Amino acid sequence: MRPSRLVPVFVCVVVGLLVKGAVFAAPTTPTITSFLTSRPAQTRVGEPVIIAANGLVSPVRVFFSNGVDANIEAMPIVVDLDRGLIFARVPVGAMTGNMRVTANGVNSNLYYFTVEPGAFTPGTREVSGMVTSGGLGLANAILVLLRGAQCGNVSFQDFAVTDMNGSYTMHGLDGDYQVFVFPPKGTGVANSSAAVTLAPMAVMLDIPLSTGIDVTGRVVDAMMTGLANVRISTDSLGAVQSHEEILTDPNGEFTANLLPGTHEYTIDPPPGNPDATAKGSFSIGAVSPLDVGATALASGVSIRGTLTRDSDGTPLPSAEIQVYDPNACCSAADTKTTAGDGSFVLVVPPNATYEIRTDMDDRTSVTDAQATGVMVGTTPLLRNLTALEAAIISGTVTLQGSGTPLECVGIQARGMAPNFNFGSASSGPDGMYRLRLNPDSDGYIVNTSETDGGATNYASRTWDTTMSGTYFVCEGTPVSAATAGVT
Repeated sequence: MRPSRLVPVFVCVVVGLLVKGAVFAAPTTPTITSFLTSRPAQTRVGEPVIIAANGLVSPVRVFFSNGVDANIEAMPIVVDLDRGLIFARVPVGAMTGNMRVTANGVNSNLYYFTVEPGAFTPGTREVSGMVTSGGLGLANAILVLLRGAQCGNVSFQDFAVTDMNGSYTMHGLDGDYQVFVFPPKGTGVANSSAAVTLAPMAVMLDIPLSTGIDVTGRVVDAMMTGLANVRISTDSLGAVQSHEEILTDPNGEFTANLLPGTHEYTIDPPPGNPDATAKGSFSIGAVSPLDVGATALASGVSIRGTLTRDSDGTPLPSAEIQVYDPNACCSAADTKTTAGDGSFVLVVPPNATYEIRTDMDDRTSVTDAQATGVMVGTTPLLRNLTALEAAIISGTVTLQGSGTPLECVGIQARGMAPNFNFGSASSGPDGMYRLRLNPDSDGYIVNTSETDGGATNYASRTWDTTMSGTYFVCEGTPVSAATAGVT
């Protein structure tokens, strides 16, 4: 299973409002770097998305494809110039194809986006309240309603911006959610979150924000040259969850306001940059401001390539690609996100043999691509990847006796000899799971495994055509998965 990731959320400026406070100098041409709500970039009509971009200058507009050209505008949108984020919903009429943004009339790069079939259900259950700082309502803060974040099945349900009194309202379906709150930069208060359960009766949730620590630093390359438009993501490890997104300025410098405590970070250079991603953690005390100094990204040998769908050659952008040295423990040598045309640049130490694999959401219709025995010397290497159309096995995990759906239960699918194909997934908030597998005429043995991110462990069960299943894998019945796309 991949590690859980909180969908990044940010302080926003509603289009048409005056942007307050200083913003980083930006290039004149905007660049879409990723969709932060799905891997690869795909969503249903009406579903909210978060687009990460560099070089945003007001006014900003978003256009999805009509199947030929990018001319279906998403309205209204919310833009955060400081953090390079756009909040939007996929508009009616949008189709699979290249989309784009414009910033002050200048077009961005084209970015391939897949419109999924089916309808997004916004829900009618309501949560509302006030965001406050020092006892006063805080205007222009953004709230994001997320579901299933603890085991990687993140669902982005709704977002809202507080009014002049700090009030907000959001909607969703019945169930447990996390509300993340992000104040405007320059207010001196830090990001925070709160848990909420939506039910038939409307829920009131007031969220007070605390003063944070002003953190500054710089991102540089191996030659100590500042790197512009590097994206830094941080997640707190304390009792109160928080998430921040930061962009470096043209000199590689950055500022952020964070809660005291320990934070994990990921530093992502822009697409195509010949530097490796950096990950780690740091601790923040009670003294403000705090200068964390310069962080140098590692250089090395580049592995360049493009990730595409095997069936039609279309790109798979916003997919995560990891490269590992099988003889080294225990983390990836580099991790990157594919660009709008599916391209990627991995950076690794020279003179070693590596394994490359992708990590995509269970909702996609392709398998994860993999390449083994990739021999790297001292010169750049080209290695393209293709993802096969997947056979899908889906179902629901429930508690025996009560029928209650169980979230975060791991599911494994094991192919029969001689292929021994393998796949895994985890159940979502509704107990549903979705396995993406290589088509195999011999089928798969499907069983539950560990509980990922949940508080309770359950006895492993293997499917044998009955609801109760069997405790013994050897008694399992293979599930047919011979054809791509058939569930």
